[in-house]
This record gives sequence, C-alpha cells and structure tokens, in this order.
Amino acid sequence: MTVAVSGSERVNWQQVDSSGRLLRAQYKADFGEPYCLLVKTGANNWLVYSPGPSLLPAAQTLIGSDELILVAPSIGHSMGLAPWLDAFPQAKMTASQRAASHLGKKLQLNDFVPVAECQQGLPGWVQILELPDNFFGECWLQIDGDSSGSDANTRYWAVCDSLMNLEKLSGNRLMDWLLKLYGLNTGLHFHARFRRGLKDKQAFREWAIAKLAGDQRHVLIPCHGEIDSGDNFVARVTDVLNAKF
Repeated sequence: MTVAVSGSERVNWQQVDSSGRLLRAQYKADFGEPYCLLVKTGANNWLVYSPGPSLLPAAQTLIGSDELILVAPSIGHSMGLAPWLDAFPQAKMTASQRAASHLGKKLQLNDFVPVAECQQGLPGWVQILELPDNFFGECWLQIDGDSSGSDANTRYWAVCDSLMNLEKLSGNRLMDWLLKLYGLNTGLHFHARFRRGLKDKQAFREWAIAKLAGDQRHVLIPCHGEIDSGDNFVARVTDVLNAKF
C-alpha cells in the first residue's frame, strides 16, 4: 500500500498481515531510520507503535478522525509524540512506567495513561507488554493474527530497541565501526546497551522464553531492521537469549 502525501512525496505502508490490520512504514530519526507500526484495533480505532513525525501527513490520510492510542515503545522513540498529539488532541498516549517518567520530564508531556488502563480499551488479540525492569523502559506488542484469515495461528511481535534484525548497517566502513561500538550489528540480536540496562538478565530471559512458548507461528516486526517470519524464529531467539542473558 502506498499513500501520497503531497506533490511527489510518497510514503510506502507495508501490509504485514493477511487482513490488513498491521501496516508498517519507515521514517527518519536523529539516529537511523526506524519503523512505525499502525495497528487497526477497531472500525474507528488505531494503535500507533513508535509514531514517526515525518509519517504524520500520510497517517492522517489513512486514519482520518479515528481514535488513537500512541505507544512510546522506549525512551529513545519519542520525537513523534508532540506532533501526533497536536494533530490528534484526543489521542491517548502510553508508555512503560519508566519511559513515561523519563519522557514526562524530558518533553514536558504529563498525559501518559498507564499501560493497564489503555489495555482495557483494546481487543483481546493485541496486548501491550511492559518488559522486566530495563533502562530503555521498553514495551512490546503481542498481536494475534486474524482468527478468520490465513494467519489465524500466527502471533506477531512488535519490538523496539531491545531486539533488532538489521540486514546491513550504514555501508560506510568508519560509520559501521562506530555503530558496532554503540552496540549495533547485523542479523537477529539484542542490543548491547539493552542487555547492560537490564536489572535482572535471568528474569528477562525467562520472561521472554515463556512469552514465545506455544505452537503458533511467530513473526518479528522490529522497529530496527527486517521482518523475520522464518519457521525457526523461536529457536533462534531462544539460542540468543541463552547465550547472552
């Protein structure tokens, strides 16, 4: 799906699931080009995970006057909150307790709604999950595929700065070296700063492995990198969890 914004500028929204409830687009940020995920949670309702400021005009074309929940998935994904709130003043804004406290001070935004309260207004097939105590204050989304569609047995995971699946870095040798020093790498990996910022690494490993249990097909939708829908995704993530945490 491609949505025209103005003139020759276009934003490509990638449909992730079979029913069109999940749409993904990339935006420019201070550091890298992360992805925003739109989740259509009802006839006139959307959840926006990592709202990007440059995507706002194109999103307005899709969303119109529908009701929104804006999710700041970590302390590092906040630059779109103020402009999206200006455009959608009735939107609810949520984040983990740590991220809400940090961003409230940093951005003077004090209208964060607790995750549990926002969850009450969401359908059962989408859940906002606060990760065990971590410096990033990260939240994931757990999204079950449309029960009437071809992805009825699929569970989607929207993740932010913790888990990445980068196909490549910058392509510049010096910049790639600096990015690796910062903790980035190619392939499926947990960010080094996220690992260092966990209060209890074992608790996180056990939490994540328990969440990935079950016989569903699991699909990763990262803010940083490519979608991973490989059949052995759970086994590969579990190997990384056991090796790094």
